[in-house]
Amino acid sequence: MRRAPIRTCIGCGRKSQKWDLIRIGYTKDGRLLISLDAKGEGRGAYVCPNPKCIQAAMNPKKLNRFLRAQLGQDRIDSLKAQLLGLLGKSRGGIDNGEIQREKGKSTYDEGVRAG
Repeated sequence: MRRAPIRTCIGCGRKSQKWDLIRIGYTKDGRLLISLDAKGEGRGAYVCPNPKCIQAAMNPKKLNRFLRAQLGQDRIDSLKAQLLGLLGKSRGGIDNGEIQREKGKSTYDEGVRAG
């Protein structure tokens, strides 16, 4: 039996199974991807699905270090708004801090792009 992959939340530092966290990916072409199923392309960072961790993770110095990127404050604010917006969704999103998955569906939000 394989062990579950463990990742660390960049907001609070808590270690958890990667599918219990939200993945933020930064691709070579400058796109930011939000993944609820812990899959995706690019350099990734993980955050717990709760507002306190998302707020803490959106520190520009911290986020840029983990993603190895140079994101401006406007892109970070847009990313934060999208992540916090996911917290209220119930189907294929996050409901009350718990990730809800539908079988066979992968949720990506590519709304934050290089400008």
